[in-house]
Amino acid sequence: MNPGKAEVSGQEYLINQLQRELFEEVRLSGSCQVDDIDFIGFINDDTIPVGKVHVGLLYNIYVSNKGVVINEPEKMTAEWVDKSGLEAFYERMETWSRIIIDRYIRKRFEY
Repeated sequence: MNPGKAEVSGQEYLINQLQRELFEEVRLSGSCQVDDIDFIGFINDDTIPVGKVHVGLLYNIYVSNKGVVINEPEKMTAEWVDKSGLEAFYERMETWSRIIIDRYIRKRFEY
């Protein structure tokens, strides 16, 4: 998120920034829409340089279907993966993603 003059404050500001960040990476297609957004918690990792000056916010974003398209397919690919299938990508994940797997997904969904 970038600081700036916000027309809204608090939770609404955070949700607006979350959606802005999300839609920089993907776009919803067809009838897909955001159904709900739930705040889960904070992510802090002082073991890496970027983590020493940034904090992460973890949200669950619920969409109505799988109609999500990558905005820059020449730079990245994506596919839907079940929570249990995330292990195959674990070694290639950045530390924040590993923290989410270790501390949230494995414990909540017990796979």
